[in-house]
Amino acid sequence: MKVIGMLGMTVCAVVFCAGAAVAQGQGSLTRDQYFKKVGESAMDKALLAATLEHVDLTDCTEFARRTLRAVTRMPLGPEEKSVRYIETAILCADRARDEDVQLSVVAEAIAHAPIVDLPGLVQELSKRFDPRVNNLTTERYRQFAEKGVRVCVARNARVDNTKVRNTFAVLLFTRSADVPGLQDALVALLPDESGRRLATTWLAAAANDDYTAILAAAEVLTTPSAPAINMAGYPQTARLLAYLSISDSALDAFAATGTGTGGPYSVEIQIDAGIQQTPLPKVDSIVGYQNQGIRLTRTN
Repeated sequence: MKVIGMLGMTVCAVVFCAGAAVAQGQGSLTRDQYFKKVGESAMDKALLAATLEHVDLTDCTEFARRTLRAVTRMPLGPEEKSVRYIETAILCADRARDEDVQLSVVAEAIAHAPIVDLPGLVQELSKRFDPRVNNLTTERYRQFAEKGVRVCVARNARVDNTKVRNTFAVLLFTRSADVPGLQDALVALLPDESGRRLATTWLAAAANDDYTAILAAAEVLTTPSAPAINMAGYPQTARLLAYLSISDSALDAFAATGTGTGGPYSVEIQIDAGIQQTPLPKVDSIVGYQNQGIRLTRTN
């Protein structure tokens, strides 16, 4: 995967640059100061790494949440945004040098990630939890994985595509180590029977890096996106209207997957070639109150 391949060199370069920035004498930051750097940190990897060195451990989760959310709203292409999101999650997780805080940061990363980025995110994060690298016994890793899934399940209960995200949380810890019976134990922690049944099916395919079914369940487009609004009528239009009703802004709605938008700042209009075309009404007069009236006649 091209996105994954770009990450190794990028993160190493970021750590080097961040060290240089700190070495240049950047002073201590107050809580208010590093929270004000969220937007800049989302745009600049070196600044993120340097800022994270000053983030108090108790604020790591909140800082990660704000920064990851900022990345999802950046006007970047899909591949560039995916790389930026994954490397941001890695840097934030590495900074959280406490087990509970680190798992909380990971839960935020899974909860906020665009679904299409979850396979790459899980693949990269799983490398950091390898019990051989962290000198963990099998039993100790099992306890760590179970705690991690519980934290993710609790966080995912407040976001969309909960079953899909919970499955990726399980996959994160099963990919990190080959522990007999671990997958069954983690799936058993999922909150409902339908979720456990789906997770078992999706995980079997994901073991072979096949994410077709799980991405389809989240309505992730696997083909080029359709135009935002087709004058003859498209299912994406109804979905777009639904997102408009629940999003913080029209921009967020247009950026959502499955609405058929061509990009975060533009809406492509497909012109109807004449099929199912509805004649436009002609307005003879426009009056909306007493003693006024609106008379509409259709052109033929």
